[in-house]
Amino acid sequence: MFIKPFFMTALLCLVTIQNCNSEKITVWHGFAGELGIHFQKIIDVFNQSLKREGSAFEIEVELKGSYDDVVKSYLSASKETRPDIVQAYEMATRSMLGAKDPAGHAVYIPIRQIMQHAGLVLDEDSFLTQVILFYKAGGAQFVSVPFNISTVVLYYNKTALNNTKLKPIITFEEFDEQMEKLKSAGEPAGMGAGWLSGHQIDQIGGRHNKQIATYGNGVDSPDARLFFDRFFTFHFKALRDWSKKGWFSLEQGPKAEQAFADRKIVYLTNGGNRHSDIAKLVNGKFEIGVTAFPYWRQAGSPFNTISGGGSFWVANKPQSCERMKVIAQFLNYLVTPEVQAQWQRMTGYVPVVKKAYEINVKEGFFDSTDLGVQAAKIAYDSFTTNQPGTFSRGILLDSFPGIRKIEVQQMEKCIKGEISAEDAIKTIESEGNKLLDSKNS
Repeated sequence: MFIKPFFMTALLCLVTIQNCNSEKITVWHGFAGELGIHFQKIIDVFNQSLKREGSAFEIEVELKGSYDDVVKSYLSASKETRPDIVQAYEMATRSMLGAKDPAGHAVYIPIRQIMQHAGLVLDEDSFLTQVILFYKAGGAQFVSVPFNISTVVLYYNKTALNNTKLKPIITFEEFDEQMEKLKSAGEPAGMGAGWLSGHQIDQIGGRHNKQIATYGNGVDSPDARLFFDRFFTFHFKALRDWSKKGWFSLEQGPKAEQAFADRKIVYLTNGGNRHSDIAKLVNGKFEIGVTAFPYWRQAGSPFNTISGGGSFWVANKPQSCERMKVIAQFLNYLVTPEVQAQWQRMTGYVPVVKKAYEINVKEGFFDSTDLGVQAAKIAYDSFTTNQPGTFSRGILLDSFPGIRKIEVQQMEKCIKGEISAEDAIKTIESEGNKLLDSKNS
């Protein structure tokens, strides 16, 4: 384990309830827009069950901005102003594990202690293998509760491909020839990435089980260092060559989605949960298709794509026994097969427990040709079909958001032809390792 469990059961119950009227249990999260609406629906059902039981408690959620904003707000808050529960995105997992308050205590309580206190058990064996391997983080048990798993898929302009009698690419070896045909036919060509480093380093690395950092990309130890496999030199060069031909866009995030909607590119890599936003932007101008994230055939058979998304952590703060019990019940509720199945249907996120997917199969959810349904199916299959390798379990690095910024800066320079692929990777390693060193000093 990465923390010393200093909360014993007696210490967990430091405070007794003084007022039984509407005791709020606060949750900070980063679900904006429709995701926030869907999340609130799940919260409402739980709150209704509390009311029926005559409970004095209520779950109250608060959007704190982006995923990054949520974690920054939490880590800068005092023990008195922290929420009871906080959502931390996967990039912040290692930072959360190592974070300490001014007194030197961990900023969270391990979920096992919360469950034990409430007389509940979090059935870790019910979770997907990929989720277990990442969120146990080299330890014996979960310290947070995984909830929303996103992973990359490939959206494409189905109308453009149909017009040229082409099928979506499976491997990157097919890309050049297909772009030539599309360009010759006057159709949009090229590819964009919703997240440049997230897709063209993290996901492509996971897809091929390639090392980004030592100790299994940081999953096995907090002492990991950046050390890229030579595969990335090859891949960066390919991206640069495609960019020279006008076949790879450096637009990211909403701009990449807009470029896809404006028919400036024919392919877009993005999360399976982004289907609704993309469809709104396209607004019926063309038919959208979705397929699996491509791989390089010459690099061998593909592995799984890796996890984005986040998990819920319980704040290290004095709580009453009654509050702890409700917190445990709530977190257990979030990962029930029924809730996770509903979450997949509403959002396209990959459910964290196996039985949730089985529920949706049994109910015929995946029989539909709807874009959102197909995106959810492809995301699930991409994440679960192949057994994870040492480097396809995910990436657990401290200062990961800062490392991502360095990656994007160097990738952009490389793709624009300003520096070589070799120099880009050397700088990512050296500057990224300085960030890791500063955290460990």
